[in-house]
Amino acid sequence: MKDPVCGMDVTEESKHHVDHGGKTYRFCSESCLQKFEADPAQYVQSEALTDPVCGMTVTEASEHNTEH
Repeated sequence: MKDPVCGMDVTEESKHHVDHGGKTYRFCSESCLQKFEADPAQYVQSEALTDPVCGMTVTEASEHNTEH
């Protein structure tokens, strides 16, 4: 697996990790972990979603959303 910040190979045994959006991300160092925590959206590819009303493509980061 890859560190999402720097792209280095990391293992599941890495002591630097965080859960975000239901997924565990692992890092090569505390520095990369801190960069990720400061701005996860910069490093995580949001899955494209479709607005059920207008059909536009949106992301989970959209300001206007709701869960049912």
